[in-house]
Amino acid sequence: MNGLPLYSHDDFIRAYYNALPHHKRYEDAYWYVEELYNKKYGKNKYSSYVVFRATLSRWVKCNTP
Repeated sequence: MNGLPLYSHDDFIRAYYNALPHHKRYEDAYWYVEELYNKKYGKNKYSSYVVFRATLSRWVKCNTP
């Protein structure tokens, strides 16, 4: 998973979906990917899990046929 790009919202969300099967809770998968992003860029992508979930909800609405 470390080789995945994480810069865009799409990349981050794809990494999140890839991490889901390896974590018991959705929030755990989010924090795992957020940690990868932080290691790569030195800051968090989202200010909180709640903000990420709002972004994810909008992303799903825009990317679902």
